[in-house]
Amino acid sequence: MLRKRRLVSRTEQKRRMRLAVDLCSLYGITILFLHILITLCTANAQDGFPGYYIVSMVNSVAATLMPALLLCYMGNGFRYYVTTRYKKTKPLDSFLLVVFGFCGCLTVNMFSSFIDDFLPKTDRTIYITIDNNWGSFLLVLAATALFPAICEEIGYRGYIYSSMAGYGHLTAVIFSSAIFGLMHADISSVIFAFLCGILFGCIRKTSGIFMLTVIIHFLNNAFSSVSTFIRMSIGSEAFSLFFSISNNIAYITMIVMLLILRHRKVWVFRFSKAPGPLTKTDKLTAVIFSPVFLLFVFLAALFKFM
Repeated sequence: MLRKRRLVSRTEQKRRMRLAVDLCSLYGITILFLHILITLCTANAQDGFPGYYIVSMVNSVAATLMPALLLCYMGNGFRYYVTTRYKKTKPLDSFLLVVFGFCGCLTVNMFSSFIDDFLPKTDRTIYITIDNNWGSFLLVLAATALFPAICEEIGYRGYIYSSMAGYGHLTAVIFSSAIFGLMHADISSVIFAFLCGILFGCIRKTSGIFMLTVIIHFLNNAFSSVSTFIRMSIGSEAFSLFFSISNNIAYITMIVMLLILRHRKVWVFRFSKAPGPLTKTDKLTAVIFSPVFLLFVFLAALFKFM
């Protein structure tokens, strides 16, 4: 009798996980199509500055944030997806995690740039003339750092992560990072976003504080925007030296932060055994054989070659 009850429980758990995977994948498909639709409808507005960045903000809100808020509302409510029910880190540990996460993103960027040298070259870069003044800087910062950080984190480390966390934090980190990575345009960006997503997910799991990932995401994107203005001011050759020095400092700082966190018994990459009767094979099967997830992967791959 006990074995039968356990079997029913496992079957129900597998059904719920398949549903969660399908809904998260459907979110990915939805924002993919919305991004394409908004881009096509606003093609004329993207020909120059500031139209390109205004459209970018509209894209973040309409295509990324709104579907996430709708799914949160249809599920357990917004508060459920951006809060955690376990112990949160102390303020000092939270600060150390932010520094670690930001430096980790810069280190990942250095790694993905190295990998990019061995990948096929695709010219998808959009060059927009930027006025070198504070108004332009703030607009670019809002469009490339603030809006994406808030909108994307609510979707990926909010809705998707929390939807999958009941099947283990490791599952939630990897799955949310996979969808986050596949939403990016080229192979190098996919690798970069996936690895950054792993960092964001681990920090969300470790700290229990959703806002930390928003802050780190913002800092990473803001650094990119600031780098653009620095390049305009000092030239490409001097910028390459700046980029190399900043990445080396980030790498060393990341290692130091990780050691300090370890000393303070804050385990960033440690995952406890997942609750429930599902095995690793059950979870892998639920993802790999989800028709909605496979459709999302296909569409995301197709989008990269459009």
